[in-house]
Amino acid sequence: MSVITKFWDGLRSSYTKLVVGELNNYGLRYQDLFLEDQAVTKAIHHLSPEEQLARERRIKRAIEISLKKKYLPADLQKMQTPLKPYLSHALDEVEAEETERKLLNP
Repeated sequence: MSVITKFWDGLRSSYTKLVVGELNNYGLRYQDLFLEDQAVTKAIHHLSPEEQLARERRIKRAIEISLKKKYLPADLQKMQTPLKPYLSHALDEVEAEETERKLLNP
């Protein structure tokens, strides 16, 4: 492994730990932070009602905690899964639909 690769791996690992820590502080998942453009909005509608509700509750809780200038209690932070994807499959579906639509309607 080259020196540069080791450097980037260390940097990536440190940054990931930092991001995970911040997401845990507020009880968010990484994909909760995606900007709601047209594709993300459609992908959210593809989620099950339970997943949509969980996402909405995480965001509302994070806003409330942030306004109070506090963090999620430590016992709840340990239960969080900030890097667990939940929106990826829906985004893939939306992208496939858009590709199909472009192919059918030139």
